[in-house]
Amino acid sequence: MLRSRIAVAVFCIPVFLLLAYNGGIAFALFTAAVSVFAFLEFANLVKHIKKDIPKLIGALGCACIVFSFYGEEQVSAGIILFVVFILVLAFQLLRNDISGSIITTGITSFGVIYTGWFLAHLVALRNLPSGRAYIFTLLAITWLTDSGAYAVGTLFGKHKLPIKASPNKSYEGLIGACMGSFMGVIIAKLIFMKTLTVTHMIALAIVMFLVGQLGDLSESLLKRDAKVKDTDSSIPGHGGVLDRFDSLLFTAPAMFYYTKLFL
Repeated sequence: MLRSRIAVAVFCIPVFLLLAYNGGIAFALFTAAVSVFAFLEFANLVKHIKKDIPKLIGALGCACIVFSFYGEEQVSAGIILFVVFILVLAFQLLRNDISGSIITTGITSFGVIYTGWFLAHLVALRNLPSGRAYIFTLLAITWLTDSGAYAVGTLFGKHKLPIKASPNKSYEGLIGACMGSFMGVIIAKLIFMKTLTVTHMIALAIVMFLVGQLGDLSESLLKRDAKVKDTDSSIPGHGGVLDRFDSLLFTAPAMFYYTKLFL
């Protein structure tokens, strides 16, 4: 399992970084593909609680939202969400499936927002004037936050968090995550965003730490409800796409709106 994890990381991380560096349509296509796979994994999670949602509508909705962000016309994303909502309701009407209509419509809409709208902010962030610096800052903070949580939690994690969704999480791991976030911001300051002030460094580290942990715990909550360990086994040694992108789903929008509002 460890060899599989390392092999996948050695291949996938450079490809992801190269796409993020170049940006453009290739990065948008990659993000759209990740979004679609993430939604399909979400749909499979839902099956474990005995609910079926329209996969095709949701997957197409996710892809369209990503490309609407690529076109920098984010009003289109709202239109797409509206269309998805209507199509799901129409789907229920045509099936004459009255029972569970509220749940099906709600779950599908949530899934498209969670895996489509959230992740599309990777593309929106990359398309900003200083997008390359922003996207690498995002990745540095997110990955070091996750690595800090894992390393410190594994080595020193004795005091567990009182959260049933993720009983293995510890206060020590939380401290490690916070340290990783600040390390990521420092690296970003030294390499990618040299104009960052100390105030922005502290604020950005705290914001990204909090939303990153929320993203990780939220996915754990969904998996705990579905009673599964991983969302899928599509990435050897790493689980599924959602397992790898759970933090980025939350940190990408946070980074985008922080830069738009304050930088």
